[in-house]
Amino acid sequence: ERKGTRSPSRSPSGRRRESDRERGEHEDEASLPHGQALCHAVAAETHLWMGLLEASKGAAFAIVQAGVHLRKAFKGFEMLRKAGYGLVMGDDDLKVSCESEAERSVESSALFGSGALRFFASLVPPKFWWFVESLGMAPDRDEGLRELRQCLVLGRFRAPWAGLLLVWVWSQFVDRKV
Repeated sequence: ERKGTRSPSRSPSGRRRESDRERGEHEDEASLPHGQALCHAVAAETHLWMGLLEASKGAAFAIVQAGVHLRKAFKGFEMLRKAGYGLVMGDDDLKVSCESEAERSVESSALFGSGALRFFASLVPPKFWWFVESLGMAPDRDEGLRELRQCLVLGRFRAPWAGLLLVWVWSQFVDRKV
């Protein structure tokens, strides 16, 4: 390196700067490798189930831990959606968009997890949505139900869970006047 010139990876003070790639910024989420997507799907599902288990304890500290786990789960599923897994299409446009078993598992997981979290977040009374939104979740009942239906119709790995959840939703929230 010639005297008087700076390396592009150095700050004006001469200290090394982290590149955008090292900080994890500006990564192209659409090019998420399938193996990495599968790892993110497993981690997001783990946080989803851990959050539900913590919430079932009912203690104040457990509720805080549940919120942390559910936030991590939602962020993981959102990252998968941005990468193109589990995007909701129109009812007449359901297509098999994934080729490998790993891709189908990731898509199924993204649809189920994102749909379930959106639906459950919508059950919180609207005056407390500020809390749900501060956790980074979006309370959108219709979008959540659309994702769960798509997961069920596509018949992939999480379809049985989506079906059970939709049956529960129908039994609890649909007015059944005969």
